[in-house]
Amino acid sequence: MPTDKSVDNNSRIQSENNASRRVLSCTKVFFKQLIARKPMDILQAEIDTRNELRRDLNWIQLLAIGLGATIGAGIFVFSGQAAAKYSGPSVIISFLITGIITFLSSLSYAELGAMMPISGSAYTYAYAALGEYLAWFIGWNSALLYLFGFLTVTVTWSIFCAALSGICPVDILGKTTAIGALITYTFVHITVIVMRFTHRDMQRIFQVPFGSWLIPTIDFLLCMILMKGIADTTAYRFLVWTALGQLVYFSYGFWHSKRRKLMKGEYVANTIDLVPTIESIMGQYTQHGFESDIASDNTESAA
Repeated sequence: MPTDKSVDNNSRIQSENNASRRVLSCTKVFFKQLIARKPMDILQAEIDTRNELRRDLNWIQLLAIGLGATIGAGIFVFSGQAAAKYSGPSVIISFLITGIITFLSSLSYAELGAMMPISGSAYTYAYAALGEYLAWFIGWNSALLYLFGFLTVTVTWSIFCAALSGICPVDILGKTTAIGALITYTFVHITVIVMRFTHRDMQRIFQVPFGSWLIPTIDFLLCMILMKGIADTTAYRFLVWTALGQLVYFSYGFWHSKRRKLMKGEYVANTIDLVPTIESIMGQYTQHGFESDIASDNTESAA
């Protein structure tokens, strides 16, 4: 009896150790996949093989689109309201700081876009420099940025027809858009610094002036300062949307992994089905080959 108990304890301990090793191995693979970066040779091959879109817009048309979006967002209306109700003439300083941040961010975007001229914007840049998970996080922030940006324009124009202005306050949309843009700008600057040190020999048509870290670091600090002043309610809303994005990401990953297992199982089943066929072909080949050898020997002996 004591011997049986010791055997049971040893087997139980061994099974627990095996289970812990499996969990540790799966965890390592999971985090390794989260930080997996897209190789530059694969990215360069995609750049070389994809067809480029025709660049028909000149700088005048692009400037007109930018001005139209600015006016459509109601910046000239809400800047006056912000100056009258909240900050007064110092609102000019806020616009100046925002303009500086946007300009410095555009320099980082220009370097990355010239180095990797492919669709995807900040998602593609971060995928090559920071890994898959951070690339998804930036892509989700960009999606929120565009979503709430469009809603801001919609609510702004609804003031003129007095239909939607009371349903969703524009200040909530504007703050949520701002935090998404600031986080995206922050990771874009980090991507520029990382790519400068990890891909030194890569050709760059345009580079951020004054070194690889000065302008990205300055704009990074400015983004941190502006995010520090964001209200708690806005941060909570952003965390809610981020949590929803996490559910989408991991649900898709779980579904994708199950589908891959099914595809792998089908491949194994097809391979098993092919084994008898291969064996029969080999048997027939051996038999016919042996018979042909006998026939050739008989022919030679007769000759």
